[in-house]
Amino acid sequence: MPGFLSDLASVHDFLSEVDSLFSQGRYFGYAITKDDEVVGAISVKLQTGEPEVSYWVRSDLTGRGIATEALAELCDSLSCIDGFRLIHLRCDKANLRSQRVAENAGFIVQREQSAEKRTDAQSGFELMFSRSATLDPWYNQGYTRLL
Repeated sequence: MPGFLSDLASVHDFLSEVDSLFSQGRYFGYAITKDDEVVGAISVKLQTGEPEVSYWVRSDLTGRGIATEALAELCDSLSCIDGFRLIHLRCDKANLRSQRVAENAGFIVQREQSAEKRTDAQSGFELMFSRSATLDPWYNQGYTRLL
């Protein structure tokens, strides 16, 4: 779970915000489940014309491929929608596991930028990743920078 979602009330507030944005057609949030238990969340934000995805998995379940599988499935679904050229995501530079999830799902680092440091574990920098929104593997093998 992201550091800024440190208790059930903040998780509830986060999911309520996702629900509100969903009703506006700008944000789509999904629960990640395993054995009928919610173990994380994954979402798509559509404010810039191209989707930006984000995800989190409960800290006691990280490193098991749960986020990678959910991200790959979401990207496969987004690839079926006409009009999207790229899919974007961002993660804190210090979050090596999240970087690995992005890379395993075919994302390539495009740039590094300053970011608000909301917890002590965050670096104050985020990495911006992109991958092709098509099923064309040429874009997802690192042969070219997409931006």
